[in-house]
Amino acid sequence: YAPHDKQLAALRREYARISHILSATQTDDEIEATLALWLGNSLELRALTESYERSLPEPRITRWHSLPTAHPALMRVLRGHTDAVSDCAFSADGRFVATASEDASVRLWDVHTGALRLNMPTSGQSQYSCDISRNGKWLISGGRQRMSLWDIERGVCVRRFGQNDPIFSVNFHPDNQRVLAVSDDNTIRLWNAHTGQELHCATMPPSQAPRAVAYNADGSLFCSAHVDGSLRIRRTDTFEVISQQELPMRHLCAVAFSPDDHFIAVGSENHSVMIVDAFDQEPARSLQGHTSEVHAVAFSPGGNWLASGGADGKLYLWQWRTQETPHLTLHDHLRAVRSLAFSPDGKYLVSASEDREARVWDVQLLLQRLEAHPRSLPMWHGALSADGRLILSDSGNRLVLWDVASGQIKRIIQGAHQDDILCCAISPNGAWALSGGRDQNLRLWSLATGRDFRTKRVHEGAILRCAISPDGEWFASVSDGGVVRLWDFPNARELGSRSIGRGQLNCCAISPDGRHIAIVGSNGTVRLWRFQDGSDPVALDQGDDHDSILTCTFSPDGRYLATGGCDKNITVWDVRSHRPIVALSGHTANVQAIAFSPNGEWLLSGAQDGNVRLWHWYDERCLHSLFINRAVTNCAFLPDGQRIMLSSGSGLYLLRLEL
Repeated sequence: YAPHDKQLAALRREYARISHILSATQTDDEIEATLALWLGNSLELRALTESYERSLPEPRITRWHSLPTAHPALMRVLRGHTDAVSDCAFSADGRFVATASEDASVRLWDVHTGALRLNMPTSGQSQYSCDISRNGKWLISGGRQRMSLWDIERGVCVRRFGQNDPIFSVNFHPDNQRVLAVSDDNTIRLWNAHTGQELHCATMPPSQAPRAVAYNADGSLFCSAHVDGSLRIRRTDTFEVISQQELPMRHLCAVAFSPDDHFIAVGSENHSVMIVDAFDQEPARSLQGHTSEVHAVAFSPGGNWLASGGADGKLYLWQWRTQETPHLTLHDHLRAVRSLAFSPDGKYLVSASEDREARVWDVQLLLQRLEAHPRSLPMWHGALSADGRLILSDSGNRLVLWDVASGQIKRIIQGAHQDDILCCAISPNGAWALSGGRDQNLRLWSLATGRDFRTKRVHEGAILRCAISPDGEWFASVSDGGVVRLWDFPNARELGSRSIGRGQLNCCAISPDGRHIAIVGSNGTVRLWRFQDGSDPVALDQGDDHDSILTCTFSPDGRYLATGGCDKNITVWDVRSHRPIVALSGHTANVQAIAFSPNGEWLLSGAQDGNVRLWHWYDERCLHSLFINRAVTNCAFLPDGQRIMLSSGSGLYLLRLEL
């Protein structure tokens, strides 16, 4: 490695940033295509990669606009868990991060390379908490039943101990011997981890159940947070309560001692963080900014900064001594942030989330308040206008209107719904739009003004998908309650509805001639409905395959219907005969997005693992495969057939298809 070679330095940096994406690739072709896409996104490497990119075979997918890159402070993504990451902890030397997951494993990661050092399965027991001893030799984890002590050097479990109840929190004492544990049986217990001996136990009634504990700096004291709003400080050696405060909020979820032992940060379900004087010498202060339950709090080693994370996936950084509003808010996680930890030297912050990822952040870059890429907002759905000029996407409860040519935001509609938006669509003439979400409302919007002109509560359950007819005279919506409804425009008067068995409906699509509505859902539901003649939806023959179907789309001529779902395959159906004619296999994760090209020759698909594939569908050939960051939630061809749109958990991608 030549330290003064700028291109080599840039390559090392970019490889580190995309290593979690590359780890999903399975073939040489996927590695080459993914590398070309991402490395060419760096201005420093663009000249170097252009010739390499041109050497790849056509057809290929390349950049059109710059890719939605992660926040500049994001150093590593630790990806590999298959369920929620419940807890995280740094080793004392700052080299490693431990993660506990509900996928029944505990993992140890190298912070600087992102490499997985140890994968420690726990016999099918979901893991909710973990910690590393100060001497770096031992790892403790708590799960659905009992605790496990792991020898890090050998990567083996040397002891399982504790009660047969879920363990919410485990904390190593600085002496590397004792472990403090909070359990679902409403107890706090102190154990000798190496002998399995219980040393102390404090039992509380359910109304005062503990939910989190934290040691002070030398481990002589610990504080506990309780569901009744009480905060208690005990001596570790005797479990004697030496201080108890009743806070003006209930259901405390998280707690942390400041490094100087003077203050305690507390997170709760009432959307706030409180700073409490440990011995009640000053009034408690509330830090305002969270919009959901606060699941995690952590002080920086120097004590000047506080990090907190919530159920909405947001991560907040506070200059808590002097400010009561966030210094920085990050929106990178797709689901709840469950745990936070600073490295002992304060250089890094790790966040663990229900989105199955842990993320390592450069704290100095966080403090600089650098801006994230404008198209890096997580999106559940993106809708393309018929003329290819506009894209409407959702981000939480906001709607974002994009200009396709420039890739820039035209308008943001704040608070478009009371809860997360799950679907949206643009009318054929581009004048109005439709959105639906968890608040069970459908709303109609003028794209010229950004104002809604109709709101209707239409389903008993979240609205998962909506579609507008080709003539713009009516629209359809489906819900997780298993009902499809049709509405007229502009009055949103119901034209008809059908209940489609049991289970939720995931998607609907309207044929180009407006005569058929395709409806897909759980239990393998695939139905075609010709509502104009009053008939009921007809189930398509699926044989013995009943995996949930997640997405569907019609071919431009309306002769074919493509569906994809949890069986990881794509099926193309003949609309007239109701029979499957083509099955496309190759994805290794749930297929969540599919689109036909305007000429009907190509099929584009996107999966939950970020895999994007281009198919010559009628002869069942995959022509190109690469990976983007995070799950693909929707895809579409622009009218020229040479540019494509992808919406994903990492943002909006505007790419080019080179044929």
